[in-house]
Formats: sequence, structure tokens, C-alpha cells
Amino acid sequence: EGKKYWYSKPKKPSPVAFSWNAHLSQTFKNARSFEDEMITVVFYGKLRELFGSEMTVEEKIATVGQLVDFLAKRKPEVEQLRKYLLFSVNQKQVSPETAVHDGDRVAIFFIPTGG
Repeated sequence: EGKKYWYSKPKKPSPVAFSWNAHLSQTFKNARSFEDEMITVVFYGKLRELFGSEMTVEEKIATVGQLVDFLAKRKPEVEQLRKYLLFSVNQKQVSPETAVHDGDRVAIFFIPTGG
């Protein structure tokens, strides 16, 4: 015994309609705008004094070098430290030209030279 409807019984979606809806749902779920980009930055040495131990950057930044530019705009002292910085992205040492992506964890190390 099924339910009785005063209107026509709802139809089950066809497999094609279901897969298309699932595809659209996943597409919109994966869609990101620039505002959604987030990079976690961890600071060591002198930079930790300037920025704290960690921060989240929610800007569209393409490379590690652009990230340093972003930080230098907030704290001009960063520009003087630039030549002493080492970088890692997701625990791999990288150069300033290395691309960064949403969800990456960038560590910036201040390594002063000694004499």
C-alpha cells in the first residue's frame, strides 16, 4: 500500500537528470572566486616579531615573491630583509618564483648571515 496523492505521484528523476544535477552541484561546490583564496603563512625569526607566528592571507597571490611584496606593503621593514629570506611551500624549500595555490602553507624563514 503506497501513499495516495491528490495530485499525480512525483516522478523519480531519470539517471541522466540525476547525474547532470550531481555534476552541476559538484561544479558549483568546486567553483572559487578570488575572495575564497587562502594561504597560511608561518613566520620565523625577525618576521615573527613583525607579523606574529602565523597569518592567513585571503588575497589573490600567484607566487611566493608576490606574497613577500604583499607583506612588504604592510610592513616596509620586510623589503630590507628580503635578501635574507628562505621559503618553503607545504614543507618543500622553494624559490620566490614558485607558484602558490589556495590552501598552501608557506613558511618564511629569516636567515641572517654571520661573519
